Amino acid sequence: MHGNADAISRLPSDSKVEQTYDEPDCFEIHQIETLPVRFQDLVKETAEDITLQPLLIGLRQGMPIKPSDRFGIRQEEFTLQNNAIIRGYRVVIPQKLQQAVLNELHSAHFGNNKQY
Repeated sequence: MHGNADAISRLPSDSKVEQTYDEPDCFEIHQIETLPVRFQDLVKETAEDITLQPLLIGLRQGMPIKPSDRFGIRQEEFTLQNNAIIRGYRVVIPQKLQQAVLNELHSAHFGNNKQY
């Protein structure tokens, strides 16, 4: 029996428990949200991308990943955020979505056609 518990800890709580994120999680989530693709599409295509599947599975299970399955990059550089693969502060884009992301990046670039 816990006779020394304070009264506040015994009060009923009507508050809803919200998921809290630490600062690195918030940063990674922000990086994902700035992409020109929907998060649901990113997660779906990451799971279906044959090249990324071994990396994704290894990160989920916390198992060692062969260097060839992590592009020769140290495993510690990769994290998993809501089933999206992050390397450092960058989101790993599955093959099927890479063109959409490149198109978005290039749309803001003037290149040789800039008018002065």
